[in-house]
Amino acid sequence: MVLVGLAWDLVFPINKNLWTSSYVVFTAGTALLMLGTMYWAIDVRRWRGAWSTPLVACGMNSIAIFVASGMFAKTMGRIPVGGPEGSSLYDWIFRNGFQPWAGDYNGSLALALAQVTLWLAVAWLLHRRRIYIRI
Repeated sequence: MVLVGLAWDLVFPINKNLWTSSYVVFTAGTALLMLGTMYWAIDVRRWRGAWSTPLVACGMNSIAIFVASGMFAKTMGRIPVGGPEGSSLYDWIFRNGFQPWAGDYNGSLALALAQVTLWLAVAWLLHRRRIYIRI
């Protein structure tokens, strides 16, 4: 799927914002490769250690982390913070906490990495206490 997505990119460019078919095929292929690699390494070969703990912790509560992170982001986006633009708390955190020292693009990346780190920590705490939220 990765190769098909890259080949299709030559005709129909990969564009994340529009979710083009080439983007979807390419990212689905990449995700499947990562999933297969991690399954083989962690579950089949039993290569476990400190490196795999965050992955196992996230995997054990994946739906809960997905739902909670979405609700958290939407809530942060709806909390108004004063200012001429009437921006949200999410925008304020970006503009005051990440953009000044990292710029626009790297600040956005830093904010995304901070959010991933936050949810990794939540998953790790749940895993450490053996709390697994299932459907």
